[in-house]
Amino acid sequence: MKTSLIALCCLVPLLAVAEPSGRPPPPHFLEHTWVSLLLEHRQDLGLSEAQVTQLQGIQETLKSKAAPMMQTLESLRPEPGTPPSEEEMLAHREQMHATMRQLRDADTAAYQQAEALLTDAQKTKARALVSEETAAREKRRQQMGPRMHPRGGPAPR
Repeated sequence: MKTSLIALCCLVPLLAVAEPSGRPPPPHFLEHTWVSLLLEHRQDLGLSEAQVTQLQGIQETLKSKAAPMMQTLESLRPEPGTPPSEEEMLAHREQMHATMRQLRDADTAAYQQAEALLTDAQKTKARALVSEETAAREKRRQQMGPRMHPRGGPAPR
């Protein structure tokens, strides 16, 4: 019973973003990647047009890589009105965590590729932005309660 309750609590965040009629969820992950953070702060970083174009390309590549992973997460949502068995919930939870880990790894790899395009001064500013965003995300996660697991940004170099 306790395991079922824990597994259900882990799946509740997925239900919160569920949309009716089988439409895919909003691409929250793709709106909050580390490369998108750099693009949002292009003026603060002093990015050239060439750098912006290259970063947009990296973001599009990440979006393409992430699409099947997002579909996997979508497929793991329980059907409305059909409670999954405990084994299904545990299997879905494990697959969900593995898929989310793949998304984080892809995001980190894209950031590293993006950072290679930056000057030393831009890298310093970018790392500060990532650190600030990581702290803000962690604060939001803590405010949401213990059901969320810690996640950091790419390790500063």
